[in-house]
Amino acid sequence: MSTMKLYGYFRSSTSYRLRIALNLIGLAFANIPVNLATAANKDEGFTSRNPFGSLPMLEADGRDRAQSMALLEWLDEAYPAPAFLPKDIEDRYTVRELAYGIATEIHAVNNLPVLKYLKDPLGHSQDEIDTWYRNWLARPRSRRGAAGSAQCGRLPPRRCPRPVRDRADPAARECAALRL
Repeated sequence: MSTMKLYGYFRSSTSYRLRIALNLIGLAFANIPVNLATAANKDEGFTSRNPFGSLPMLEADGRDRAQSMALLEWLDEAYPAPAFLPKDIEDRYTVRELAYGIATEIHAVNNLPVLKYLKDPLGHSQDEIDTWYRNWLARPRSRRGAAGSAQCGRLPPRRCPRPVRDRADPAARECAALRL
């Protein structure tokens, strides 16, 4: 099997998801930067491989795969040890609820194309865009409140499967920072 290639952007939360997951499993991968700020993900060469033109994209087993949540499920099924999801059904539900809440209620309305659209063609100022961003970022947290925090505290801690030695590696820093 050849080394996987993860096409991502260093500030992309969806790319973070995949880097963290690949490190939790202990899979080797090449990190291939794609610059969202210059719209490199919209180039014909990239969109011919990933019609969504989105990041991350994982090249594995001779296939290009896109969409971070689907990629996480694929990784969990293709490499079941260690499992991403807890064994208890209620704990699995909590993990999924949080993951989909971030993906649909925070990320979907705050990703780069949406923020750019607010500026041009809609003509909103940066202050208005920042207010928009903060509103959607705070919304799920305020609704979950203390009950959400208590449920998260029930979940078992995760650990990196191998020692984190290379602090210069962004994924290793993420894993260490999260105390995985």
